[in-house]
Amino acid sequence: MEITQDYLKEHFDYQDGKLIYKKSYHARLIGKQAGGINKSTGYHRTNIKSKYYATHRLVWLFHYGEWPCMDLDHKDMDKENNNIENL
Repeated sequence: MEITQDYLKEHFDYQDGKLIYKKSYHARLIGKQAGGINKSTGYHRTNIKSKYYATHRLVWLFHYGEWPCMDLDHKDMDKENNNIENL
């Protein structure tokens, strides 16, 4: 299954560069930030349906409705700053 903007907006909220669970199989996750830092790359990643996605790419999809077709990175070079304005 390919992740879509509709799927993201159904399952997550966006707050200050973070994806926040609003729907989850684990009720304890609702209201908490999704994902964590990938120790090998330093980028934040989010697991959706047993597959890891770079969170900054999910944030782009959440806002624009399409996967970025370019190399997407952070303007300020801070891999944890996933604010849409920073991508």
